Parts: sequence; structure tokens; C-alpha cells
Amino acid sequence: MKLFILLFTLSLAASATYGQALAPDRLLWSSTRRLQASDFHIIAKPGTGGQAQYQYDYNGHPTQFMGKRGNNQLVRNMLLCSASSIDSTGNVADFLRFEQTLFDIQEVYIRRLRQTVRANAFRSLMVGNQKLKAEEDKLTVEAAKRRIAYSEETNYGTLPDKQMEWEAIIQTELSALSEFSAE
Repeated sequence: MKLFILLFTLSLAASATYGQALAPDRLLWSSTRRLQASDFHIIAKPGTGGQAQYQYDYNGHPTQFMGKRGNNQLVRNMLLCSASSIDSTGNVADFLRFEQTLFDIQEVYIRRLRQTVRANAFRSLMVGNQKLKAEEDKLTVEAAKRRIAYSEETNYGTLPDKQMEWEAIIQTELSALSEFSAE
């Protein structure tokens, strides 16, 4: 029994240092800092628009996700700046607003992933994370479909009324999932 307690304590201590530092070319999602042209490290040819590359990761031992608050910082939503491009001759303000909304949509699904990870932390610890991986895949597909729907309904952010509609919906969803924010 003492050996079990010792091993469990050591695994907790080791898991506290399990996460990785954020690479310098990545920008974490923020509710206060909006995307800026300087976040896009590739300058696209005039007339080609541009594109942001988003990614997420999560690192941590299942014990770090347990409890009422969990550890939301272990699941990160990021812009990969070195792979993101912008056409600085186009309508930069509209482009940034469009990409920010896509980033916000991604954050909604990252918060849902944090919620799932927290809910399944104990199970993952005991029997592995197969169910968690299936849920992660499901959320990834849902997020992709949602980004496509947003792009089509707003004509890539160029229809002001539809754009405002989507922004309001996304902000409502982010507020509803505030318990799972990493901020």
C-alpha cells in the first residue's frame, strides 16, 4: 500500500511538469487580444486573400483535469503564425474580422473539448482514453462543419448583417462555456 501511495504521489509530481512551453510562433486565443496583421507571418500575393492556420493541443496527466475546475490551460487553442498568410493589399480589417470569428468558433469547440476531457479524466486514468479520442474526433468534425457554415452564410465575412449575427451567436456560446475558458 505504501508503494502504491509513493508511486501515485510521484506520478502527480511528474505530471505537474508534463506540459510544453508555447512555441514562439504560436498565439493563444484571447478574449481581449484580437488578431492583428502582424500575427500573420506570410505575406500573400496581392488579390489572393490569405488564410490563418489554427491548431490545438493538450498535454497533461488525467489527474490534472480532475475536479470542479480542472486545468483548462492544458488544452490550448492557438494560431500558428508562421503558417498563416495575409494579403496586405486587400481589405485587412474585414479579413482579420473573418479570421477572428473562425478563431472564436474554434475556441467554442476547444471549450467543449475541455469539458469532455474534464468529464472523462477519471475514466481515462483507469481504462485509457479511447472514448476521449472518439469525442475529440467528433468535436473536430463539428468545428470544421461549423466553420464552413459560417464562411458560406457570411460570404467569407463580407455580409455585415450575417457577420454580426454570427458574432453574437459565438459570443453567447463562449459565455455559456466560460467555466472551460483557459483565461
